[in-house]
Amino acid sequence: MEALLRRTRGPEPSGAVERRVVDAVRRPRRTSRILAAAAIVLFALVLAAVLRTEPTATPGGSKGRIRYWGQVVSEGNQVVAALSADEAVMVDGTAKVRVLTAKLFPSKGPAVTIRAESGRFDLKGSRIVFDGIVRITRDDGFDAEVSAATADLREKTWTATFDLAARYAKTTNQKPETCQPKTEISAKSGVSSEEEMTFEQPTLTLSCAGWTFRAAGRSGRANRPDPAVWRIVDGVVATFEDGRKVEAAEAVVTPADRTVRLTATFK
Repeated sequence: MEALLRRTRGPEPSGAVERRVVDAVRRPRRTSRILAAAAIVLFALVLAAVLRTEPTATPGGSKGRIRYWGQVVSEGNQVVAALSADEAVMVDGTAKVRVLTAKLFPSKGPAVTIRAESGRFDLKGSRIVFDGIVRITRDDGFDAEVSAATADLREKTWTATFDLAARYAKTTNQKPETCQPKTEISAKSGVSSEEEMTFEQPTLTLSCAGWTFRAAGRSGRANRPDPAVWRIVDGVVATFEDGRKVEAAEAVVTPADRTVRLTATFK
């Protein structure tokens, strides 16, 4: 039987043939390992690129930087304000922005647009602070540069400080420090005490060298004995040297600083 099996079995393969068979079996395994290693390297490169990318965040995030940031603030079906900026950095609920534009929409009356070089928007408090060169325009044609401005989106108010000396210098081509405004007050009636003066339907006028600013309202008051601050409130109309007018809730006039602070609503 053993002799019969030996006669029918084929010849043993040579050593060279065996090595070629073993190499053929091992070759696909090397290729698989090479492909796996390449995939790992590629994944590491992609991960490194992602980690180097500048972080971003949506409004309300704690940290991050956003280019061309914008936000629309609504109350019910009414849009209260539309905000936009070239860049915003989100830090603890505050957006610190560059080249800021805020358009405020009252339920009645013209919209108000405030532009500034920079600013801050407190997302939780809905309050905006405008910094740098600030410009206020309204859809009815009013246009003015102011030294500072804020907006409260919850209370629906905006406040702007006007530098009267700077406006005087721009109008007259004189140095700002030469503006020494003369103050005049007229009213339907007034009451004076040791601490303050109160007025009914007052009109306060500041004038110097061909330049005049006027604020009129339903009531007003000033501190005594030296009136350093005048407050005109309730239905205020502020008139500037070129005849342009702005309606406001309050006008605070400080003749010594040659400034006027107007607070208006956009309800």
